[in-house]
Parts: sequence; C-alpha cells; structure tokens
Amino acid sequence: MKNLLALAACLACLLSPLGAAEAPMPREDGDQQCRTTAVTTPPRGEWVRVLPGAVLLASEAREECLWARLKSAARVSEAGAVLKAGALLWNAGETRYCIRDTATRFCLQDRSGDGRFEKSSTLGGSRGVTLSTAYEEVWIPTGEGEDDTRRELVLLEVGPDRLRASLRENGSSNEVSYPLGETAQITQGDLRAEVRRAEGGVEVRVP
Repeated sequence: MKNLLALAACLACLLSPLGAAEAPMPREDGDQQCRTTAVTTPPRGEWVRVLPGAVLLASEAREECLWARLKSAARVSEAGAVLKAGALLWNAGETRYCIRDTATRFCLQDRSGDGRFEKSSTLGGSRGVTLSTAYEEVWIPTGEGEDDTRRELVLLEVGPDRLRASLRENGSSNEVSYPLGETAQITQGDLRAEVRRAEGGVEVRVP
C-alpha cells in the first residue's frame, strides 16, 4: 500500500506542470534585471492624424523587467516537477532564471548562452537535474510609476500660422504654441516630433 501511495504521489508531480503562462509572478529580493524606457505616442516613425481635443504627442517612462519564456515543457527536479511551455521565469542575474511554486524556488541556467537551459537547481525542494530546454528572453512592463512620469501635449487649435496645445505633466497643465507652416518641428523637454497640416487638424510623426 505504501508503495502504491508513493507511486501515486510521484505521478501527481509529473502530471502537475508549474508556472502559469498568463502572467509573471512577482520577482523576489530585488534580484531581477530591469530597465526604464521611454514610450512615445504616437509610435516612432508613423504619421498619425490628430484632431483638436486629442493627444498630439506623449511620452512616459516605463519600467520593464527581463523574463525567460519556456518554448517547451521542462522537468526541473528529481521528484518530477514540470514547468509548462510558456512559463515565465524572472532573470535573477547573468544566465540564471527562477520561478517559485509555493515553498520551492526553481532556477534554470543557460551556461553556454545558446538559448537553451542546461541545468536546474531548487531551493526548498528535491535536487535539480540536467536538461535541454529552449527559451526566449522577453521584456515585460511592470506597470509601476507610469502616471508619475507621463508628459503629453493635447492639441487645442490649428490656426493660420500657429498651433496651440496644452502641456500636461505631473498633474498640472499650461498652454504652449508653435509656429506652423507646411510643417513644423515641436520640441518640449523629451517630446520631439514633426507636424504637418491635415484636414481638420494635423498629422504628427515621432522620428
């Protein structure tokens, strides 16, 4: 009977893949590699038509962190724990990526740097194993701090020789204007764009 119970427990481990693919789990101990990037509206290189009352140009600093997304399922411990395809592991320094399942932390390493994990280790569980699992690196926004760093220009009016806009940042706003011929260059802090006339408003492009 004891042997049958042990076998059932082992099968349960093998058949219960870990690591939800829908959303990353919070990183631990501040050990994840993150960066802050500037995100612009409209996207760079595209001409976009803007009518009065709409956002002409916007920029925000966005924090994003590095994760590894598994391309296939991986058995990561001697007890048979399995990470499912699509699981996200946070970057814990250099070539090591980790994921936590309740009390156990699984870490995978790509020592050769060829895009495949070759070795796993565990903290709070059974021993790690040798493996060969492909993954891809992805940068995922954290959603933290975006409102505090957003700066935007809202188009108010397109006149015969100037355009008026409202500059909004950090909860305050003030009116600004720019000369406008056939085209114009707009510069306001980190906001930079080309603007040209269009029916009912303007077209804007971030170079």
